[in-house]
Amino acid sequence: VDIRVLETSEVGRAVARRVAEALRRTPDLVLGLPTGRTPLDVYTELRRLYAAGEVDFSRATAFLIDEFVGLGNSESGSFRRQLGEQLLSVVNFDEARIHSLGGLSDDDDAECRRYEDAIAAAGGLGLLLLGIGSNGHIGFNEPGRTLVSRTHRVTLLESTRQVSHVHLHPLRGNLLVGSADLANHHDSVGLRILVKELEDVD
Repeated sequence: VDIRVLETSEVGRAVARRVAEALRRTPDLVLGLPTGRTPLDVYTELRRLYAAGEVDFSRATAFLIDEFVGLGNSESGSFRRQLGEQLLSVVNFDEARIHSLGGLSDDDDAECRRYEDAIAAAGGLGLLLLGIGSNGHIGFNEPGRTLVSRTHRVTLLESTRQVSHVHLHPLRGNLLVGSADLANHHDSVGLRILVKELEDVD
């Protein structure tokens, strides 16, 4: 495990450079992408690199790693819309290569199986970005859950809802890529911003 401790101001640039380098090596890279506050600086830097002609997403594939149950992809608050505004619609991703879980599915289990099949058909996740929550959740897979879970529906812990401002949203269900899928990838970057927690320690 390669663990790097960086100044907060350096994290976005460092991770974005790693993504850009991976895309230069493998233009048809399959990316697993999160939403939330943690990767915002990464996406800001990726937009800058794209505008400068230093990264190309045209052959890449993106899989979003979670979505709210009960929200359509274009609705305000959906993770698909958030990531579209933050990155996907700003750079040159091919819309046909962008995959997201369907929050409006009539059958959550069938939707999860569909997503599993799509990831497998794409050859698995080549580079995975993950947010690590303050309570240790990884990509909204809460602590204590099985490490062999596949894409599934969860009810988020209240601590996760509060930190991620999900408490402002009336929906508590979430579809997400499971721990086993997250572990079955070629490369990953786990992001954890510790500044506030360190400042709070007496």
